[in-house]
Amino acid sequence: MYQVDVARVISEKVRQGDRIISGNGLSPAQVYNLDGKAVGDRILFEIERDGDTFLMPIEISRPSLWLSIERLIPLVIAFGFLLAGNLAFAYYRHGHLATLFHLLCLGAAISMASGALAAFGPIWTRATFQVASLCTMAFFIHLHLYFPMPFHHRKARFVGFILMAATLLVATFFGIGNLAHPDILKLSFFRWLPLALLFMDVLFIIIALARAYRKPDTAASRYQTGVIVFAGLIGFLPPLLFSLIPHLISGYPLIAYGTSFFSLLFIPAGYGYAILHFRLLGVEKTVHRGATNALLVILLGAVFSIWYILSARLLSPEIAHSPFWLLCTVILLSILTNKVYQVLATFVHRVLYGGWYDYRSVVDTVSLSLNLKDIDEETIGGTLCQVIGKSMHLESVSLLLPDQNMFMYLSGQDIQTSQINPDLWPALLEYLESIDIQKRFIVPIRHNLRNSPGYRSCDGDLRAKHLIPLHGKGDQMLGMFLLGVKLDGQELGKSDVEILKVIVQQSQMTLENTRLLRESQNQVSMISRLHMQVIRSREGERKRLARDLHDLIIQMLIAINLRIHNMTQNRVNIQEEDMVSRQEEIRQVIKDLRQICTELRPANLEISGLVSAIQSKAAEIEQKAGFRISFLFEGNEDQEICEESKLCVYRFVQESLLNVQKHARADIVQLWVHITSETVTVNVVDDGVGFIVPTNLNFLAEDKHFGLVGLKELVEAAKGTMQVISKPGEGCAVSAHIPV
Repeated sequence: MYQVDVARVISEKVRQGDRIISGNGLSPAQVYNLDGKAVGDRILFEIERDGDTFLMPIEISRPSLWLSIERLIPLVIAFGFLLAGNLAFAYYRHGHLATLFHLLCLGAAISMASGALAAFGPIWTRATFQVASLCTMAFFIHLHLYFPMPFHHRKARFVGFILMAATLLVATFFGIGNLAHPDILKLSFFRWLPLALLFMDVLFIIIALARAYRKPDTAASRYQTGVIVFAGLIGFLPPLLFSLIPHLISGYPLIAYGTSFFSLLFIPAGYGYAILHFRLLGVEKTVHRGATNALLVILLGAVFSIWYILSARLLSPEIAHSPFWLLCTVILLSILTNKVYQVLATFVHRVLYGGWYDYRSVVDTVSLSLNLKDIDEETIGGTLCQVIGKSMHLESVSLLLPDQNMFMYLSGQDIQTSQINPDLWPALLEYLESIDIQKRFIVPIRHNLRNSPGYRSCDGDLRAKHLIPLHGKGDQMLGMFLLGVKLDGQELGKSDVEILKVIVQQSQMTLENTRLLRESQNQVSMISRLHMQVIRSREGERKRLARDLHDLIIQMLIAINLRIHNMTQNRVNIQEEDMVSRQEEIRQVIKDLRQICTELRPANLEISGLVSAIQSKAAEIEQKAGFRISFLFEGNEDQEICEESKLCVYRFVQESLLNVQKHARADIVQLWVHITSETVTVNVVDDGVGFIVPTNLNFLAEDKHFGLVGLKELVEAAKGTMQVISKPGEGCAVSAHIPV
């Protein structure tokens, strides 16, 4: 006696746990189905309780409403498993897991249905229940070898596959045994074998889930595992604690199996929640395809009805009901199915998502949107994201630029512009380097990147599923597109990839042109600033020259002229000393003029050579400055050097030492000159205060620091290169390589 209805039977006479020996002289198995009995008939049961036997007449009555509902609970559970499995198999985004989950749900549904029928059905339903239950547990093990976190350890995978194979083997044995030798299965060993296997299977699944929860790949994987564990506990514990274990111990369950099995619905519900929450199942795709298929069935049904009515009225019954006409009907419906499905899919897509798109429509839209004048990167970024997102019906589109600007389009929202974390761009570049990107146009963003703490902390787009890098000339990275899923839940197909290739090519050209335009504008602006600096320097040089000529030369000439005039007025008293003094004054004027000319054009470059001229200028600056210059020369001093390069090297040394004098506050300056048959290398190293070198020296001109910018322009004008290395407190090193 598993269950006693106390409202209909005297509980003191018949109790739960009593063992029925016979009824009306028949065995319990013969009495079980109540063959030939009707409501109101009485059965005289021989009942055993605590070793004593007694007879108890019981009248057959109709079952209560709750008992009838209780009998349907396993069928409801079977339907729940079947529904979840079919939905996953039809719309799941990962084929292997979808197949496993579908087989698992199918086995559970068969097990529940056959278990419900086994109470009053034929013997084979009990065998089906045993086989289906074992197969379900085998599929459970196989599923959890990959989901929610795959087993990478070989021994653990081996144990799982061995346990799964053993369970399937026992299931096969029980299936054959029930058909060939059912008496063998009544042995005590074969009664406990499936229970032992079920226990080991459940233990392995618990270990797999505990491992996935304790050491998850991502935080999302931990949460996903927690949902499954929670659903499994709620689903398995009631039948285990209130039915199976009490039945094994006392011989009858505390709660009827039908009632306790109701909690098993939490298992497909838990898996379903995990699938939906983590977007493993395309819900949008389900709605889209479901609506399309429903309309297709309705329209084809209408066509068939009209075809049938017209055939019945216009044709003779012999033709309308002949196999030939039936074949024509099937051919017509087959021809219409594919075409009507495409038309309906377009219609549903237009109604649900606002329109249909194809190669030409998207490319034309993008081309027109980029065919604008006076656009900058911000306008281009926002336009591209919005046009691509709307045209291709994507959930989200983001464009990341190297300057940490991000433009994001979300379906139904305006473009969002923001500054991303500076660590996100290097993180994505590192991710691309870990993949052979040369062979892939579009790169999937895997869960380990999207759910990683680093990606989240760097403001990464968690909706993104695909990444497309944008390359410029010289394989320079111009930006990255981050694409979300399509609104209808479909994966990106071949046509979508072809559309994206054209869009990316247009985007790369536009961004490259914008970058070149920006660099040209910056170059023009820099040249304009340098030109103004040259004008100011030239005007300053002219003022200095005019001041020197006025204060030195002209004043001295006026004084000499006045003295000579006085001498001509008194020709008789002219002394030889006066003539000598005038000559000395004229020599000083000549010397000052030569100094001025030397500063304008160093004559000792032609007279004594480049090395001597540099030594002379260094010695001159050392006398005026507060630091000591250590000069070192290497190479061929007699190497022929063109005039432009000579003057460039000389001016480079002069201006570098003057910059040290003005800004460095150095004690020692090392000047090194190396002349080869191809280049002249100059290094000026000081131990001064140093500074932070910008990535582009032209930025110094924006702060009106033209010294190093002028040196760079001087060296580049001679087709040379210049490098500056400095850190605050560690001095500065300026080097130039100038062709001879």
